[in-house]
Amino acid sequence: MGTICAPYLANLTLFSYEFKFITTNINKNYRLCMELNNTYRYIDDISTINDNKAFETHYKQIYPSSLTLKKMNTTDLEADVLDIKTKIVDRTFINTLFDKRREFPFLCNVLPAHDTNLSAQCLRNVIINELTRIFSICSNLESFADNSKRLENKLLEKGYHSDFVRHCKKSFANNNFPRILDKYKVSQNKFLEEFQL
Repeated sequence: MGTICAPYLANLTLFSYEFKFITTNINKNYRLCMELNNTYRYIDDISTINDNKAFETHYKQIYPSSLTLKKMNTTDLEADVLDIKTKIVDRTFINTLFDKRREFPFLCNVLPAHDTNLSAQCLRNVIINELTRIFSICSNLESFADNSKRLENKLLEKGYHSDFVRHCKKSFANNNFPRILDKYKVSQNKFLEEFQL
């Protein structure tokens, strides 16, 4: 839509349909409303968990026919939700980074150039925040290391000096060792080896 208020308009419009459906059905079909209780939406991305196929069965009653919904996941055990690729393995959610821009037939400029007017501290913060985002999403060390390496390669392609990138990685690791080692259940040496420090 291109306007500043577009996300708000989309969110409120979809909310109005959902609110009408729930208020209409709360007394008539309480069980259905409770099954839809595990349905989550961020603007136009909808995720359902353990809803006994309630959303799939009733979405045409919730939204008008002019609104086309496209199911993105192919199985009930795997889905791409916002920037997370998640799957269920042995009753456990396994998450990794999902970036649909990787599939675009053109390059997307997602990081500031190294020769920008931004200070070195600001560029450092961008890199550390991106590493923090990757860490918070990835369930296992291999996924974290792979996505961190992708980030590093992207930065080097954009002209960042390898020593600067390495310094940012060290800073991230030093500030997060307890959390990292606890989450991935590995030794510090194993993490440093995988993280290539």
